[in-house]
Amino acid sequence: MVRWLLTMLVGLAGLGQAACSDTVDPVLDTGRAFTVYGLLDARADTQAVRVFAIEQVLDLVRPEPLNATVTSTEVNRSAVQTWQEEIVQFTNGRYGHVFWAPLRVDFNKTHRLELRRPDNVMTSVQVTMPPASGPERLNPILGTSYAVLPVLWRDAPRLHDIRVAYRTNFGIYRYEYPLDQETRPDGVVVDIQLSKDAREIFRALNRARIPVRDLRLREVILTVLVSSSEWVPPGGVYDPDVLIEPGVFSNVENGFGFVGAGYDTLLAFDPPDSIKVAAGIPTGNN
Repeated sequence: MVRWLLTMLVGLAGLGQAACSDTVDPVLDTGRAFTVYGLLDARADTQAVRVFAIEQVLDLVRPEPLNATVTSTEVNRSAVQTWQEEIVQFTNGRYGHVFWAPLRVDFNKTHRLELRRPDNVMTSVQVTMPPASGPERLNPILGTSYAVLPVLWRDAPRLHDIRVAYRTNFGIYRYEYPLDQETRPDGVVVDIQLSKDAREIFRALNRARIPVRDLRLREVILTVLVSSSEWVPPGGVYDPDVLIEPGVFSNVENGFGFVGAGYDTLLAFDPPDSIKVAAGIPTGNN
Protein backbone atom coordinates (compact mmCIF):
# COMPACT_ATOMS: atom_id res chain seq x y z
CA MET A 1 0.00 0.00 0.00
CA VAL A 2 2.73 2.45 0.91
CA ARG A 3 4.36 3.76 -2.25
CA TRP A 4 8.04 4.20 -2.96
CA LEU A 5 8.05 7.86 -1.93
CA LEU A 6 6.63 7.22 1.49
CA THR A 7 8.93 4.22 1.92
CA MET A 8 11.88 6.45 1.11
CA LEU A 9 10.75 9.20 3.46
CA VAL A 10 10.20 6.76 6.33
CA GLY A 11 13.63 5.34 5.67
CA LEU A 12 15.15 8.81 5.75
CA ALA A 13 13.40 9.54 9.04
CA GLY A 14 14.70 6.28 10.48
CA LEU A 15 18.22 7.01 9.29
CA GLY A 16 18.04 10.48 10.79
CA GLN A 17 17.00 9.06 14.14
CA ALA A 18 19.63 6.33 14.01
CA ALA A 19 22.35 8.84 13.20
CA CYS A 20 21.49 10.83 16.31
CA SER A 21 20.77 7.94 18.65
CA ASP A 22 24.27 7.95 20.12
CA THR A 23 24.13 11.65 20.90
CA VAL A 24 21.91 13.94 22.92
CA ASP A 25 20.98 16.31 20.12
CA PRO A 26 17.65 17.90 21.09
CA VAL A 27 14.66 18.27 18.80
CA LEU A 28 14.42 21.95 17.93
CA ASP A 29 10.63 22.25 18.09
CA THR A 30 9.47 20.20 21.10
CA GLY A 31 5.99 21.72 20.89
CA ARG A 32 5.19 19.34 18.04
CA ALA A 33 3.86 15.92 18.90
CA PHE A 34 4.41 13.40 16.09
CA THR A 35 5.88 12.65 12.70
CA VAL A 36 3.50 10.66 10.51
CA TYR A 37 3.84 9.05 7.07
CA GLY A 38 1.25 7.16 5.07
CA LEU A 39 -1.08 6.87 2.13
CA LEU A 40 -4.86 6.69 2.23
CA ASP A 41 -5.82 4.23 -0.51
CA ALA A 42 -9.23 4.38 -2.20
CA ARG A 43 -8.86 0.74 -3.29
CA ALA A 44 -8.21 -0.57 0.24
CA ASP A 45 -10.61 -1.41 3.03
CA THR A 46 -7.93 -0.87 5.69
CA GLN A 47 -5.77 2.25 6.08
CA ALA A 48 -2.44 2.55 7.90
CA VAL A 49 0.17 5.18 8.79
CA ARG A 50 3.57 4.98 10.45
CA VAL A 51 4.10 7.29 13.42
CA PHE A 52 7.23 8.57 15.18
CA ALA A 53 7.18 10.40 18.51
CA ILE A 54 8.92 13.80 18.59
CA GLU A 55 10.84 13.70 21.86
CA GLN A 56 13.50 15.76 23.63
CA VAL A 57 16.19 13.37 22.37
CA LEU A 58 16.14 11.55 19.05
CA ASP A 59 16.34 7.83 19.63
CA LEU A 60 15.60 4.55 17.93
CA VAL A 61 11.98 3.47 18.12
CA ARG A 62 11.41 1.34 21.20
CA PRO A 63 9.10 -1.71 21.27
CA GLU A 64 6.73 -0.14 23.81
CA PRO A 65 3.36 1.41 22.90
CA LEU A 66 3.63 4.97 21.65
CA ASN A 67 1.07 6.26 24.14
CA ALA A 68 -0.84 8.07 21.43
CA THR A 69 -4.52 8.28 20.52
CA VAL A 70 -5.14 8.33 16.78
CA THR A 71 -8.55 9.09 15.29
CA SER A 72 -9.93 10.06 11.90
CA THR A 73 -13.07 11.81 10.74
CA GLU A 74 -14.55 12.35 7.32
CA VAL A 75 -14.97 16.11 7.01
CA ASN A 76 -18.62 17.22 7.28
CA ARG A 77 -19.52 13.99 9.05
CA SER A 78 -19.58 13.38 12.80
CA ALA A 79 -18.52 9.72 13.00
CA VAL A 80 -15.06 9.30 14.55
CA GLN A 81 -12.88 6.27 13.72
CA THR A 82 -10.30 5.19 16.34
CA TRP A 83 -7.13 3.64 14.94
CA GLN A 84 -5.28 0.73 16.55
CA GLU A 85 -1.55 0.56 17.20
CA GLU A 86 0.66 -2.28 16.03
CA ILE A 87 4.37 -2.48 16.85
CA VAL A 88 6.22 -3.92 13.86
CA GLN A 89 9.75 -5.31 13.91
CA PHE A 90 11.59 -4.95 10.61
CA THR A 91 14.23 -7.25 9.14
CA ASN A 92 17.01 -4.97 10.43
CA GLY A 93 15.77 -5.51 13.99
CA ARG A 94 14.33 -2.03 14.44
CA TYR A 95 10.77 -1.35 15.49
CA GLY A 96 8.06 0.84 14.02
CA HIS A 97 4.72 2.10 15.29
CA VAL A 98 1.94 1.52 12.76
CA PHE A 99 -1.59 2.74 13.39
CA TRP A 100 -4.37 1.22 11.31
CA ALA A 101 -8.15 1.18 10.98
CA PRO A 102 -10.75 -0.73 8.93
CA LEU A 103 -11.74 2.22 6.79
CA ARG A 104 -12.67 2.96 3.19
CA VAL A 105 -11.93 6.43 1.82
CA ASP A 106 -14.25 7.29 -1.06
CA PHE A 107 -13.31 9.38 -4.08
CA ASN A 108 -13.48 13.16 -3.56
CA LYS A 109 -13.87 12.73 0.21
CA THR A 110 -11.69 14.63 2.72
CA HIS A 111 -10.48 12.95 5.90
CA ARG A 112 -8.81 14.50 8.92
CA LEU A 113 -6.38 12.43 10.98
CA GLU A 114 -5.61 13.53 14.56
CA LEU A 115 -2.84 12.16 16.80
CA ARG A 116 -2.90 13.17 20.48
CA ARG A 117 -0.42 12.75 23.32
CA PRO A 118 -1.69 12.26 26.90
CA ASP A 119 -0.96 15.96 27.57
CA ASN A 120 -3.44 16.74 24.75
CA VAL A 121 -0.80 18.11 22.36
CA MET A 122 -2.09 17.22 18.91
CA THR A 123 -0.64 16.61 15.46
CA SER A 124 -3.11 16.53 12.57
CA VAL A 125 -3.27 16.17 8.81
CA GLN A 126 -6.13 16.58 6.35
CA VAL A 127 -6.15 14.96 2.91
CA THR A 128 -8.63 14.68 0.06
CA MET A 129 -8.97 11.59 -2.09
CA PRO A 130 -8.79 12.48 -5.80
CA PRO A 131 -11.78 11.80 -8.06
CA ALA A 132 -12.20 8.46 -9.79
CA SER A 133 -10.19 8.35 -13.01
CA GLY A 134 -8.95 5.67 -15.36
CA PRO A 135 -6.48 5.64 -18.26
CA GLU A 136 -7.71 6.62 -21.72
CA ARG A 137 -5.49 5.99 -24.74
CA LEU A 138 -5.19 8.99 -27.06
CA ASN A 139 -4.07 9.05 -30.69
CA PRO A 140 -0.45 7.92 -31.04
CA ILE A 141 2.25 10.29 -32.27
CA LEU A 142 4.19 8.44 -34.98
CA GLY A 143 7.14 9.22 -37.20
CA THR A 144 10.20 7.57 -38.67
CA SER A 145 11.63 5.43 -35.85
CA TYR A 146 9.47 7.47 -33.48
CA ALA A 147 6.40 6.40 -31.52
CA VAL A 148 4.86 8.09 -28.51
CA LEU A 149 1.62 6.80 -26.98
CA PRO A 150 -0.24 9.46 -24.92
CA VAL A 151 -2.54 8.27 -22.12
CA LEU A 152 -5.02 10.57 -20.36
CA TRP A 153 -6.33 10.37 -16.78
CA ARG A 154 -9.41 12.58 -17.00
CA ASP A 155 -9.95 14.92 -14.01
CA ALA A 156 -6.93 13.49 -12.18
CA PRO A 157 -5.09 16.16 -10.13
CA ARG A 158 -1.68 14.44 -10.04
CA LEU A 159 0.11 11.20 -10.99
CA HIS A 160 2.90 9.33 -9.25
CA ASP A 161 4.77 6.03 -9.39
CA ILE A 162 4.54 5.95 -13.20
CA ARG A 163 5.92 2.66 -14.51
CA VAL A 164 5.92 1.06 -17.95
CA ALA A 165 6.60 -2.64 -18.48
CA TYR A 166 7.05 -4.39 -21.82
CA ARG A 167 6.21 -8.10 -21.92
CA THR A 168 8.19 -9.76 -24.69
CA ASN A 169 9.16 -13.28 -25.78
CA PHE A 170 12.49 -12.67 -24.01
CA GLY A 171 11.02 -11.53 -20.70
CA ILE A 172 9.69 -8.33 -19.15
CA TYR A 173 11.54 -5.00 -19.37
CA ARG A 174 10.57 -2.28 -16.88
CA TYR A 175 11.12 1.49 -16.95
CA GLU A 176 10.19 4.29 -14.56
CA TYR A 177 8.85 7.70 -15.55
CA PRO A 178 9.48 9.61 -12.28
CA LEU A 179 7.37 12.75 -12.86
CA ASP A 180 6.80 12.60 -16.61
CA GLN A 181 3.32 14.06 -16.98
CA GLU A 182 1.50 16.97 -18.56
CA THR A 183 -1.31 18.71 -16.69
CA ARG A 184 -4.12 19.82 -18.99
CA PRO A 185 -7.59 21.32 -18.38
CA ASP A 186 -9.18 17.89 -18.87
CA GLY A 187 -6.71 15.94 -16.73
CA VAL A 188 -3.15 14.63 -16.76
CA VAL A 189 -1.34 12.95 -19.68
CA VAL A 190 1.56 10.48 -19.61
CA ASP A 191 3.46 9.87 -22.85
CA ILE A 192 4.65 6.27 -23.19
CA GLN A 193 7.99 6.67 -24.95
CA LEU A 194 7.70 3.47 -26.97
CA SER A 195 10.52 4.11 -29.44
CA LYS A 196 12.90 5.36 -26.72
CA ASP A 197 12.19 2.39 -24.45
CA ALA A 198 12.51 0.03 -27.43
CA ARG A 199 16.06 1.24 -28.01
CA GLU A 200 16.88 0.40 -24.38
CA ILE A 201 15.47 -3.09 -24.92
CA PHE A 202 17.58 -3.44 -28.09
CA ARG A 203 20.70 -2.53 -26.10
CA ALA A 204 19.86 -5.15 -23.49
CA LEU A 205 19.39 -7.77 -26.19
CA ASN A 206 22.70 -6.82 -27.82
CA ARG A 207 24.48 -7.20 -24.49
CA ALA A 208 22.92 -10.64 -24.15
CA ARG A 209 23.91 -11.47 -27.76
CA ILE A 210 20.27 -12.00 -28.75
CA PRO A 211 19.29 -10.94 -32.29
CA VAL A 212 16.98 -7.92 -32.16
CA ARG A 213 15.09 -9.26 -35.19
CA ASP A 214 13.81 -12.13 -33.01
CA LEU A 215 12.13 -9.76 -30.52
CA ARG A 216 8.34 -9.87 -30.26
CA LEU A 217 6.43 -7.37 -28.13
CA ARG A 218 3.40 -9.03 -26.54
CA GLU A 219 2.03 -6.33 -24.22
CA VAL A 220 2.60 -2.84 -22.86
CA ILE A 221 1.65 -2.45 -19.18
CA LEU A 222 1.34 1.02 -17.66
CA THR A 223 0.76 1.41 -13.91
CA VAL A 224 0.11 4.77 -12.28
CA LEU A 225 -0.83 6.05 -8.84
CA VAL A 226 -3.49 8.77 -9.10
CA SER A 227 -2.75 11.07 -6.16
CA SER A 228 -3.94 14.11 -4.28
CA SER A 229 -2.98 17.50 -5.72
CA GLU A 230 -0.77 18.56 -2.80
CA TRP A 231 1.65 15.69 -3.42
CA VAL A 232 4.31 17.90 -5.02
CA PRO A 233 7.94 17.86 -3.81
CA PRO A 234 9.98 21.05 -3.35
CA GLY A 235 11.13 22.21 -6.77
CA GLY A 236 9.26 19.31 -8.37
CA VAL A 237 12.13 16.88 -7.61
CA TYR A 238 12.36 14.08 -5.05
CA ASP A 239 15.82 14.95 -3.77
CA PRO A 240 16.72 12.92 -0.64
CA ASP A 241 19.16 15.63 0.48
CA VAL A 242 16.26 18.10 0.53
CA LEU A 243 13.57 15.77 1.86
CA ILE A 244 15.66 14.74 4.89
CA GLU A 245 15.18 18.24 6.33
CA PRO A 246 12.18 18.26 8.73
CA GLY A 247 9.21 20.26 7.50
CA VAL A 248 10.53 20.86 3.97
CA PHE A 249 7.98 18.49 2.41
CA SER A 250 5.06 18.11 4.78
CA ASN A 251 1.30 18.56 4.96
CA VAL A 252 1.19 17.80 8.70
CA GLU A 253 0.08 20.42 11.24
CA ASN A 254 2.07 20.69 14.48
CA GLY A 255 4.29 17.82 13.42
CA PHE A 256 6.36 16.48 10.56
CA GLY A 257 5.86 13.99 7.75
CA PHE A 258 3.48 13.53 4.86
CA VAL A 259 0.20 11.69 4.31
CA GLY A 260 -1.02 11.32 0.75
CA ALA A 261 -4.21 10.02 -0.82
CA GLY A 262 -4.58 8.04 -4.01
CA TYR A 263 -5.12 4.74 -5.77
CA ASP A 264 -3.52 2.49 -8.38
CA THR A 265 -4.61 2.30 -12.01
CA LEU A 266 -3.45 -0.06 -14.76
CA LEU A 267 -3.55 -0.09 -18.54
CA ALA A 268 -2.43 -3.16 -20.51
CA PHE A 269 -2.58 -3.49 -24.30
CA ASP A 270 -0.84 -4.96 -27.33
CA PRO A 271 -0.05 -2.14 -29.77
CA PRO A 272 -0.97 -2.76 -33.42
CA ASP A 273 1.83 -3.68 -35.80
CA SER A 274 1.76 -0.21 -37.37
CA ILE A 275 2.81 1.34 -34.07
CA LYS A 276 5.48 -1.31 -33.48
CA VAL A 277 6.92 -0.68 -36.93
CA ALA A 278 7.05 3.07 -36.27
CA ALA A 279 9.00 2.36 -33.06
CA GLY A 280 11.39 0.05 -34.89
CA ILE A 281 10.12 -3.06 -33.10
CA PRO A 282 10.15 -6.23 -35.24
CA THR A 283 6.80 -7.85 -36.08
CA GLY A 284 5.86 -11.18 -37.57
CA ASN A 285 4.48 -14.54 -36.64
CA ASN A 286 4.89 -15.32 -32.91
